[in-house]
Amino acid sequence: MRCTTAFLFSSIVLLAACSALSGEPMGPADQTSALEKPFTLEPAETATVGQDRVQVRFDRVVADSRCPRDVQCITAGEATVRVLVTLPGQPAVTFELKTTPKGSTVKAGAYGLTLSNLAPVPLSTVATKDSDYRATFVLTVDR
Repeated sequence: MRCTTAFLFSSIVLLAACSALSGEPMGPADQTSALEKPFTLEPAETATVGQDRVQVRFDRVVADSRCPRDVQCITAGEATVRVLVTLPGQPAVTFELKTTPKGSTVKAGAYGLTLSNLAPVPLSTVATKDSDYRATFVLTVDR
């Protein structure tokens, strides 16, 4: 009986170690996308885009003062998201993108990164948790 229990325990430990060494992500699953195609990320998730394998990581929402959808506001407000962009062979660069047209696009090398949507739109009666956010981006290349 001891031999069987020890074998079973050893097998479980070995399987766990192999899984950890396989490089499988422990957090949100990374995604891949094509240039000029929208991709949606949750906080701390990364997308690898295009043949050059540019990495875009949605870090977090820094501020959200958008008008709640159940309230009538004079201005729409805006939200700001922080992203990290890693071009091949270079260190990551941090950018802040806004939901307003003037601040929704940044340039990273030969690429343009646009924040095209941030969900959910706030409600006046419910606090949005950081983990609820989903940001949609489009990466383009200058030709």
